[in-house]
Amino acid sequence: MNLAIGFTVFFVLGYVLNKIQIRKTVRYILYALIPISYLLTSFLTYHYSKEDHAFLFISQENSLTILVFSLGIFILFKYTKCFNKENRLVPEISKNVFGIYLFHN
Repeated sequence: MNLAIGFTVFFVLGYVLNKIQIRKTVRYILYALIPISYLLTSFLTYHYSKEDHAFLFISQENSLTILVFSLGIFILFKYTKCFNKENRLVPEISKNVFGIYLFHN
């Protein structure tokens, strides 16, 4: 049940972020937090895996670092012009993504 609630939070948060406008200063803060949260997740996962912890909450999808990373990426895609609907980059990438996904699972 915790997994379903975690993913529901991402969907609701994505809907809300898609409907509201975010100020430039907040966007720049979120952009700066993308690499910070990525590096923090990597470092903490490495650090705690050395100590043989069986459960690593840090790299789970409902951890704070993953949430911050996801927020930053979502806002980056929303406000970057290379990912808007008029550009051909996203349709070209999306043609191949599902096939790649199928082969990796």
